Amino acid sequence: MIRDTDGRTLGYASHTPREWVPREAFYAAYRSDEVLFAHYRATEEGGVVLDTDSDTDSPAGELPWQAAPARDAKEPVRPLFFDAHGTEHGIELHVVGEKPLVVDGARFARFMETLRDPAQPPAPVVLVACETAKIRSGDGGSVATDAARAIPGRLWYAPDTEVGHAGPSNGSNGVTGVLGLLADPVTQRRGAWIVAGEPLEGHRSGPFPLLQVLNVHLREEFGVMNLVRGEFSRFQRRGRHFHDAMD
Repeated sequence: MIRDTDGRTLGYASHTPREWVPREAFYAAYRSDEVLFAHYRATEEGGVVLDTDSDTDSPAGELPWQAAPARDAKEPVRPLFFDAHGTEHGIELHVVGEKPLVVDGARFARFMETLRDPAQPPAPVVLVACETAKIRSGDGGSVATDAARAIPGRLWYAPDTEVGHAGPSNGSNGVTGVLGLLADPVTQRRGAWIVAGEPLEGHRSGPFPLLQVLNVHLREEFGVMNLVRGEFSRFQRRGRHFHDAMD
């Protein structure tokens, strides 16, 4: 279970005890209004550095589920985090004494339903898992859109590239941590936080006016609207190096 600096439950994680130690420290200092995301790029030496070369936007920004709600919106539901290793094909769930079980987006969505109070509206899910919003070349889907299609009525936030955790830099003006997105090593295109699905009517789950892009295929075939922030792109897989190296 993930807890923030005030001891409140943020969500869940699925890692080995060794992998969880640095991640636990990151969340132990987490305050919802004091964590940013930043863009990183790989170096030829095998490390990662802040991506400050682009003149199109800032190397850091506000996480999409954090912004203040609209004045006429109901009280927003706190997002539920799930931190694990992931790829464009699925999410790893660790089972004690056995090899990790990789589940696809649909099965993961059904798993998340078992963890929520049915009397409460479904909280948005933040997948801190690499490439879970990355488009698959075979069918044009992603883990996040598969989850949204399987269980309608909640929002899913996920990265379309590798994601990692980092502590605050010097002079960070109150920032308690950073969720870093790694640029594609070949094209150097930056990653993005993508939102998929739609909330139940009458419950505000999205934190700010989202760019609403209608996915025609999902609408016609499954009756699901896919909300997208940013653009999808195809990336080469770099394994879990960045996810682990930043922790």
